[in-house]
Amino acid sequence: MTNCSKILLSKSNRPARYLTKSLVRTALTCRRKLVYAVQPDVYPPCREKVDDPIIRRLSEEGERFGKYCQSLFPHGVEINPIRVTKKKNDAVVKDKLQIEGEEFVGDRVALTTRALLGEDESDIQRVTLFEGAVTNGNFYVQPDILDKIVHLPQHNENQYDTNGEYSTDHRIELRVIEVKSKSWDSRQSIGSKMWNANKKSIKANHLPNLLDVAFQTLVVRRAFPNFRVTSWLMMPDKAKVWKAPSSDKRIKTDPPPTVADTQSLIKESVAVLLNVDELVEKALATNVTYPGSENGNTFQRVVEKWAQDMNGEDLSNDKFKHFPIGANCESCEYRLIDDDIDKNSGFDVCWSKTTGLSKEELRSHPLVIDLFDTPKRTINNLISQKKYFLSNLEASDLQPQNEKNKKNSRVNIESPGEKISGSQRQWYQVLTARNATKNSTPQYILRKESMKREIASWEYPLHFIDFETTSPAIPYYFGVSPYSVAAFQFSHHKMIRTDDGSVEVHHANEFLHTENGSNPNENFTKALFNAIGDVPTNGGTVFRWSAHENTVLSSLLSSSEISCLLSVEEHAALSALLNNGSHAMIDLCKLAQNYFYVDGSGGSSSIKKLLTPTMTVSSHLRDIYEKPSYNGKNFKDFQWFRRDTNGNIVDPYELLLQREDDSELSQNDRVAHGIAAAAAFHELQSNNHMDASERERLESSLLRYCELDTLAMVMIV
Repeated sequence: MTNCSKILLSKSNRPARYLTKSLVRTALTCRRKLVYAVQPDVYPPCREKVDDPIIRRLSEEGERFGKYCQSLFPHGVEINPIRVTKKKNDAVVKDKLQIEGEEFVGDRVALTTRALLGEDESDIQRVTLFEGAVTNGNFYVQPDILDKIVHLPQHNENQYDTNGEYSTDHRIELRVIEVKSKSWDSRQSIGSKMWNANKKSIKANHLPNLLDVAFQTLVVRRAFPNFRVTSWLMMPDKAKVWKAPSSDKRIKTDPPPTVADTQSLIKESVAVLLNVDELVEKALATNVTYPGSENGNTFQRVVEKWAQDMNGEDLSNDKFKHFPIGANCESCEYRLIDDDIDKNSGFDVCWSKTTGLSKEELRSHPLVIDLFDTPKRTINNLISQKKYFLSNLEASDLQPQNEKNKKNSRVNIESPGEKISGSQRQWYQVLTARNATKNSTPQYILRKESMKREIASWEYPLHFIDFETTSPAIPYYFGVSPYSVAAFQFSHHKMIRTDDGSVEVHHANEFLHTENGSNPNENFTKALFNAIGDVPTNGGTVFRWSAHENTVLSSLLSSSEISCLLSVEEHAALSALLNNGSHAMIDLCKLAQNYFYVDGSGGSSSIKKLLTPTMTVSSHLRDIYEKPSYNGKNFKDFQWFRRDTNGNIVDPYELLLQREDDSELSQNDRVAHGIAAAAAFHELQSNNHMDASERERLESSLLRYCELDTLAMVMIV
């Protein structure tokens, strides 16, 4: 479901709005957003957030797993807002609706769903629908899977009512199955994974998914009161492995398979189907909290109130004027960037009404919600003091309690120490905001003496390593579990010190494995040993950026499949590079976090956030890279230091998106960040219709991106 409202006509012909699952999830982050979400033409969301590559990748992975789950119900019929997809039961669809052709619009989807499911036990055939629509009042849901099951009488006394009549409540079951790509491990119980102690509450990490299925269950129950509606979650099971399909296993679809047949298919798959009836009952009766929520309102009561508010006589922001702004606004998708200055911003409306600031003021200066890595409670406290801009803050606003927890003891964040503390990093961010109002030259802060001590421990040659990996919900290879790591690429830059004391840098090695159906982990590990496996013996220092490389290498070396393919020497050499090893890789991200701050980074130590600001303040980098002189395995005479028409330095990762030799690749297929790399690898693994030239262009894009990652490490060092 897209995050929009469904429209119907009320009896007064005034447009009415359906409350959908996606709107409920949006409102749980901030109820004000309902006003904006149902009026996308008036209040458009930020394009950058809508097109966020991480969200897009997660959505694609979810869709892929959803299609896989549908395949476990081979008799199922897919319902679509525009048409009914013809599968095995297309004749049944047309017969039920008595129509010609296939086109449907609007509420016809709900009519289609109801016609196929029926409303009594006259049709004992099992019916399974994908993306069927169910409406009740102002509610509209499209469960991933609706599975109508008619249980034959077993002459169990519990299946008869007080008059001795057979109870249809027990006979007709309608399963609401919510498909989620969140991982599950069936070696653990639902009780230990989803419930807090004594089943008093639901664990926070599972609550959003359970509220999703609870809302759908509520609507389906009201729409089909004669059915026994049950609630289910279907997720990837890390306890299972991907198996080759059995050639002798025929799946019957006419008549539809039994529930036992479906259970057998699911058992052999990498999915798990969990009954969550008890959890859903708890979710519906749970008091939910969200920005501006009132105490004592259950989830069921809250969604009823939202549906009512959405369909009041006047849908205006005035209804929500008592809901406070706060730290949650930092991630608001209705906060527009400067490129959208002429568009209505829901974020601006909220903040203007509460603070009295103009749209221009709100977009001209960094706000307190932009303060890096700050507890929500601290942000909310500053807002309550009407300190809306970073430039409004004083050092005392950021003073933390002393680590020794002495009463009234404070750390002076204005005095430099050996390391840059979190509060000092925030204070530097405040100073950046103040200097920006004066058009000051960007500055950087380096704990030089501390950094010198670190550098003194380095042994040349220096090796810079970056891995590209993916962990798909549906494995690409047989014998692999959901979300297992596939390490498909690395880049390796090497810095050596010459006899005259100068340093030379070259792109020493790279690896990319894209062969369909072939797990890259073995070749990756072997190639990595060939690249840096001599370091423990011959000396040198290996650098990574953040924990990812250590985590992946540790996972590979602990895998029995990989360990048995490596020699004792190879395994020992690579193990020495892990944390606590004799030649452990050094985390440059941690060094940057401890010793380096630069204006324009927003306080972050991410390499993507640091690179361009570092180039801005470094005349040394300008002298090296402003000439078209860089040569690597994927670049020839390339110029990395470039300015745009406004004189600002162009982000090197943006240069990857502008390359003319990638002109035949779509913008989404050009690789300039890690999520795009995983998406490109997926395309290379799953698209059997890609021709050789297209594969080559996509592989080249991957190679250039990974090479820049390790070059960026060199630049910052």
